[in-house]
Amino acid sequence: VSRRVNYSIKVPRALAVTVESSNGEITVTGLTGALVASASNGRITGTDLQGSARATTTNGVVTLTMAAVTGDITAETTNGQVTITVPRTTNASLSARVTNGGIVHENLDLTVTESSRRRLDGRLGTGGPSINVETTNGAIRIIGS
Repeated sequence: VSRRVNYSIKVPRALAVTVESSNGEITVTGLTGALVASASNGRITGTDLQGSARATTTNGVVTLTMAAVTGDITAETTNGQVTITVPRTTNASLSARVTNGGIVHENLDLTVTESSRRRLDGRLGTGGPSINVETTNGAIRIIGS
């Protein structure tokens, strides 16, 4: 017998939101306030975000699509891929770390300060808020839209 519970909560866009899950997916859309999302086993997806964001999971994929980067962004997982999409004109500092996997960046105004198979540091545009991305087992993708 399988059971499932889904919650759908609407909040004002500018509200700071914290969401936690032990075994399940987290999906957040359209926030301009700060987001903190954490899961033990489950995917975290954020779309049309504009505030700061911190998304961490142990076993799952993290996908954040930023409409604007106005605060620091952290995305971490142990087992899974991390994909961050930002506007191509973003000004931010980027730090990406992977143990078993690769790091790909595309369509960005990125000045690389350090690059290896497991590490990427650089400046997007003129620099600004920090974007920190880390996974142990999985790939990292940083994409300009």
